[in-house]
Amino acid sequence: MSEYTPPAITAAAGAFAKDIRGAEIAVEPKAPSRWRVTVSSPRVTMWVEYEPHSRGRLSIKNSKLFIDGEPAPVARNYAHLVEIFANPGGDRERESLAEMLAAAAPAALADAPTEVAKAYRTLSGRAQGNLGAVLRYHEGYWFVGLENEKVQLGMVMTEYLMNPVRPLRETRSGPATGDSVYLVVDGVDMSGKIQNNLEKALKVGAAYDSSPANPAIAGEAAAAVNTSVQVRRATVIRN
Repeated sequence: MSEYTPPAITAAAGAFAKDIRGAEIAVEPKAPSRWRVTVSSPRVTMWVEYEPHSRGRLSIKNSKLFIDGEPAPVARNYAHLVEIFANPGGDRERESLAEMLAAAAPAALADAPTEVAKAYRTLSGRAQGNLGAVLRYHEGYWFVGLENEKVQLGMVMTEYLMNPVRPLRETRSGPATGDSVYLVVDGVDMSGKIQNNLEKALKVGAAYDSSPANPAIAGEAAAAVNTSVQVRRATVIRN
């Protein structure tokens, strides 16, 4: 079998090595037009079989994931895969979302990746009352949001990730995971109450505007805060 490896396969292997730090990467041909890329860490192994197509596109023909030697459900998306390698089984203590927001420093829009800047411009158009648009950065994560002295809401986005089926394309930014919308009220992470729904977050945020609030909205926001019994741990990628 030929030792030739298509550039897209090589690019995918390189991106896995960059995004999943400390992992071992192996590439092997499985058929005349199919290659397997294996990514391994002490606790996690994942392999994916690719078939290359024109213009650097890859199709995923098969994939398996193992955690501690046991078969596991495949990742929901590439960002989720990176998270699994960083925190197998979800058992590593991580910063809460509120802690990450507190540590995040203000960032310049000119320094933000294209997708982050676009999200910021869109969300800033939703600012109302004393909720002001902010852009923050912390260890590879961009927080695109609206804030005042009581509430912080918005989206958390990753810095750069490979497009797993078009690895030759420029890396991109996007939502950190499937649950990328956040809501923090008085330092308490309420993201679990809004079910990854930005409109719900905006509705709660409006209740904490300094201008008179709709009593029904304010009551709903207060109920959400009062029924919170613990801080939800952030579902963000930890490399």
